[in-house]
Amino acid sequence: MRRESTIEINYFYQHYRDAQTFLRFAKEERSKLKSFFARHSILSTIFASEALINKVYDEFYLGADDSKDTSIIEKLSTPEKWKLAPLVCGKTNPPGKTFERGKEPFQSFKELIKIRNDFVHAKSGVYVNAEEDGTFSWGDGPEVPYFRILPGVDHYPQTKIPKNPFETNEIHAEKALSTLKYMISKLLKFFENVFDEHWLWKCAYRTEGEENKQKLHIDWIWGGLTPSEEST
Repeated sequence: MRRESTIEINYFYQHYRDAQTFLRFAKEERSKLKSFFARHSILSTIFASEALINKVYDEFYLGADDSKDTSIIEKLSTPEKWKLAPLVCGKTNPPGKTFERGKEPFQSFKELIKIRNDFVHAKSGVYVNAEEDGTFSWGDGPEVPYFRILPGVDHYPQTKIPKNPFETNEIHAEKALSTLKYMISKLLKFFENVFDEHWLWKCAYRTEGEENKQKLHIDWIWGGLTPSEEST
């Protein structure tokens, strides 16, 4: 009889792979779906950043009197969590050095979070420039204008990602992903005596009948939560 196991979901891995996959789709797409894939790559990148920093706190937060109470941390914004982590997380002592607010990559990272908030918590009454390009009708419905979205000049100042979601493409998705990679490289330097890049991709599992959890690279366990180039 096969023994059953429980396996931890590494949400950072899941969203990061989603971001990479949507970016690849955006690069390959030649239709209007390009912006669809680019937008989802950007969002998945930001979701990955949130999952990763939560993972750091879950495992390494020292807390008051080493209590591991993260209730205060949970109220912070994602940029605040990233900035605070090197000051309050570690095996015994926090690294002490952290991101500088007025420098890259933190400036672009803060803007990515704003973009995420603008996308996810969208307000009504937002307009984009368009022009009528013929007409069309569905079935017996009325004939209505066919609109073509016009490129605009309104973009987020730091990342240059367009505020018009229909204008996003692989360049903007790559900017988002490269910003996260830069943030991760800085984080790894801050925590070089605490965890390394290999830790990012680990997930825990426990086999029935065994008390202690084991940890392995997620690809070694099941090839990933989303399809990967290596497993196809």
